[in-house]
Amino acid sequence: MRGPFVALQCEGGSLAYQMRSGRWIEAAIVTGGCVSAQLTAVQLKPDSERACSVYVVVAPDCMRSEDYRRLRVHLGWVRAERQPDVM
Repeated sequence: MRGPFVALQCEGGSLAYQMRSGRWIEAAIVTGGCVSAQLTAVQLKPDSERACSVYVVVAPDCMRSEDYRRLRVHLGWVRAERQPDVM
């Protein structure tokens, strides 16, 4: 399903995004992406096997500053959990 999303919800190692139609889509976070104070870009793979990955780009002025900070922290934790331990 293509089109704009209107909401993001972070839980555990995944995100759900809400389409303008009101439908929520659960998605796993794909490694990579960019998380910074100026811009956050992340690739999501919907749980549906037939669905293609979607790329979500969020600018800081698209949401409240505290919500943007929480999103960045959440994505940073997900990234850290997927990094192998280096010895």
